[in-house]
Amino acid sequence: MDHFFEGVNDVLKWHKQHDDWRIVRKKYMISTTVTRMRKVKHQLVLFLH
Repeated sequence: MDHFFEGVNDVLKWHKQHDDWRIVRKKYMISTTVTRMRKVKHQLVLFLH
């Protein structure tokens, strides 16, 4: 019975890590997109002046 619970615990731990990784990836995607937008905006400002 203990062995079964250990297995469940491992699966739950893995899922938590997996969720954390998805969140980190989403944050990374957002930050890179924002950076890209800023660069494009900066280039537009330079181009317009």
